[in-house]
This record gives sequence, C-alpha cells and structure tokens, in this order.
Amino acid sequence: MKNAKSSLDKNKKNEIPLVRILTTKEIESLRQNKRDAYAQMMKLN
Repeated sequence: MKNAKSSLDKNKKNEIPLVRILTTKEIESLRQNKRDAYAQMMKLN
C-alpha cells in the first residue's frame, strides 16, 4: 500500500509542471491576442 501511495505522489508532482507550462503558454497567447486586438482598434480610430 505504501508503494502505491508514493507512486501516486510522484505522478502528482509530474503533472503540476505540465499544467503550469500550459497555463503560461495560454496566458502569453492571450496577451498577444489582446495586443493584436488593441492594435486593430487603434488602426480603426
């Protein structure tokens, strides 16, 4: 039982960085989209 728990903990530790990488990439793309949208607005004005 102890072994199963430790392997689960290892999996959890491995999952977190993946999620972090995804969210940072998503945030970057969102920022880029905001910038692009802002640029479009400025062009229209």
